[in-house]
This record gives sequence, C-alpha cells and structure tokens, in this order.
Amino acid sequence: MSEHGLGEHGLGEHGLSDRVIANGERRRADDFAPAPAELVERWSNYGKWDRPYFPSLVGMQIEEIRTDYCRMRLPFRDDLEHPAGVV
Repeated sequence: MSEHGLGEHGLGEHGLSDRVIANGERRRADDFAPAPAELVERWSNYGKWDRPYFPSLVGMQIEEIRTDYCRMRLPFRDDLEHPAGVV
C-alpha cells in the first residue's frame, strides 16, 4: 500500500496512478484534466472511516483521481461471491 493508503499502486502527482498501459491504448482517464492537489488530498482518505461503511467493507480502492473522474477498483475476494459465483 502506498504512503497515502491508496492501494498497491498509489497516486502520484495530481492523483495519477503509477500504472502504465503497456500496449499504448488510450485510457478513459486521459479525457479528464489532472486534479488539483487539494482535490487529491480531499479524496485521499476515502474509505478510511471510523466505522465500516460499504466501500471499506468490500475493499474498494481508489486508483486514480482526475477532475470530474475517479477510477476505483474492487479486488476479488472469495467472501464477496454470490452462491452462484458472481461478484
């Protein structure tokens, strides 16, 4: 987990993930402007509340923050499966 606790990849300057798309495909996030530092700071603690609200209960993680855009990830866990195997 990064120093900001935002998943294994963390967020760098302006809320950009340090993940790179190896095949050079255009990312949806590229349609949005980088987020100001204040916005990244405001959202950097999302999911870290004193009680377990739904996002932290299921393990949602922020991967990237941009102006008017946020990519979140839900890592797979067996205990999130439906009896038919669907998450």
